Amino acid sequence: GSLLTVNSVLTTLGSGKFTLTNDMLVKGNMILTGTGASTCTNVIDINGDLDVGAGTSLSRIMGGFDDIFVGGNLIVNGTLSQLNSQEIRLDGANTNLSGTGTIANANQFILSGGNKTILAGTTFSITAVDVLISGAITVTNNGTATIAGHLDGNNAASKWINAANSRLNYGSANKIFATNGFFDASANGNTVSVPIAKSPGGSNISFGDTDKDFINVEAWNISKDDYLVITNGTAI
Repeated sequence: GSLLTVNSVLTTLGSGKFTLTNDMLVKGNMILTGTGASTCTNVIDINGDLDVGAGTSLSRIMGGFDDIFVGGNLIVNGTLSQLNSQEIRLDGANTNLSGTGTIANANQFILSGGNKTILAGTTFSITAVDVLISGAITVTNNGTATIAGHLDGNNAASKWINAANSRLNYGSANKIFATNGFFDASANGNTVSVPIAKSPGGSNISFGDTDKDFINVEAWNISKDDYLVITNGTAI
């Protein structure tokens, strides 16, 4: 199909939204505010920042091999979604992720092109989506990230760092970095929460102070649906 090009910034206000049936290129930032639910059937390529405001959504809604690309920072306080068969790609160098919203329904959320930082105060959820760190890059989590799918890498130097006082809620049946990569949870006060039946044991994980004692809880009934929380090198 044809290509819609926005040479600067695209902003929606109030109940405003866009509904496109062709490829979309935004050379600046895309800022969605208000209550509109914007959709596109083909490629969404944003060279700058994507800001999906609270109460808004951006969805790619048809089949095919069309991805969502974001070259700048990603702020999601609403909902960003993609068809299950395709990807959302954050491919800029040294960019940030933040917000309190939801990233949903993609085949993969791919982090590439340079290091990424999840800012403090972030509490977004990545649901029905696998997260892939592509290449020798580092993702540093300073907030709270909830990942329902797999967290994996494709390079031995693909790395996720849980910084001090951060939290990762991990819900996948796969081990963290089951294929490749390294997970560093050694910082003070950080927390990793996984279902106990889906423990990341055996992955390349650094939990820091290995000489600390485990906290013993007598008469603690643990079922397969209970959670194991690892914080600052201590399991509780």
